[in-house]
Amino acid sequence: MWPRHRRASIPVYKPVLGVLGLLSFPVWAQVVIDADQINFDYQTKVVTASGNITLSSTDLSATTDTMQYNYITDTLVLSGETAIRYK
Repeated sequence: MWPRHRRASIPVYKPVLGVLGLLSFPVWAQVVIDADQINFDYQTKVVTASGNITLSSTDLSATTDTMQYNYITDTLVLSGETAIRYK
């Protein structure tokens, strides 16, 4: 696991589908996680964060109390007081 930090940010790149005319192709989008504490378990490939979490990307932003992202299953769980805003 990463050492615990007082404040940390981590970029996460995720594939999204881009469309150009009749062609579709994968595009990597960056999601930045900013939190009081972020941990990454290299064995399970799970990112956990807690404390004043802000997630931001080009099309949305979210704030939450705790979050867990699993790279293998591509699932994100937000818990506590959560707000999602589309830009």
